[in-house]
Amino acid sequence: RRLKVGASWGGVAKGCFESLMLYPMGKAYFLGIEGELKNWSEAREKNPAVQSQKSRLARQALERAYSLLNTAIAVESYERSMPDEQRAKLVPYRDCLKLYLDTGNAELSCVPLQWSGDVPAP
Repeated sequence: RRLKVGASWGGVAKGCFESLMLYPMGKAYFLGIEGELKNWSEAREKNPAVQSQKSRLARQALERAYSLLNTAIAVESYERSMPDEQRAKLVPYRDCLKLYLDTGNAELSCVPLQWSGDVPAP
């Protein structure tokens, strides 16, 4: 469905992940990851309590996104629910997250890191 102005990214993530219980699709994983990381970024900006736990929670969010990207890649290798250009982004996004988690290199810039607010958008 189309997002409405002011839509909650948490709601987007929840809806996508609930739909996966019935019919796992790479596209739902991809949208769920985006929603979850953007929701995390918004929560971190708005809530001082979350801000104080920033590094531990940020790492957990990125590790979960990395794991979900692996699942999306596996599902898409069989299901093919995404357009080719979107499917082609899955592996680079996963690899960038893995490199960031392994090195902590803040100079990396990929879309999932921008969604999470861990690196600024260009």
